[in-house]
Amino acid sequence: MIKSLVSGLFLLLVTSQTVLAHGIHYEVQLISELQVNNQRQLSAIKMSWLYNQEASEDFLKGQTNLGILSKQLISDLQRFNFFTQLEVENKILLSGKAQDFVLKLLKEGDSSLLELTFTLPIKSKIDIKTLRQLKLNHADPTGMALFYYDKPQDIFLAEELKRNCSAELREKKEFAVGEFPQTVSINCQ
Repeated sequence: MIKSLVSGLFLLLVTSQTVLAHGIHYEVQLISELQVNNQRQLSAIKMSWLYNQEASEDFLKGQTNLGILSKQLISDLQRFNFFTQLEVENKILLSGKAQDFVLKLLKEGDSSLLELTFTLPIKSKIDIKTLRQLKLNHADPTGMALFYYDKPQDIFLAEELKRNCSAELREKKEFAVGEFPQTVSINCQ
């Protein structure tokens, strides 16, 4: 039942008249924090997704109980690994099952925006001493959502990474439907 509700919601978004540039139906503003464990390994990425007004309204039309809506969103997003990939030396890092979910309804003026926060653990951990470059990719192969960082400061590095690493955010001049419109890399010395 949960999957059918979310699938129905996605169908509603697909057929909606509010189609943005590139055929995108809604936008998700990202904030990410790279986390390091006690063994000094890159261990997780904590993320915050702020859905735009149209998506928030559409999600809330189908379900006003945030607890139930959260379970529905998480169940569906889990199938897509939360549209998030981390890559080191042309190798995709495997992520674990996302955890620590919080779904909030934020009031901004007359708007009510949904914010989903969660932690995506990294199964294939990397010793930060050997880390030279990490790439983040947030793509939606369904073409429904456009993920983006508003500013480079929305990519936070753990204290252990700040010493030798910096985040770089570049806008792509062109991108296909479903692709991430930015290039994000963490460069370390």
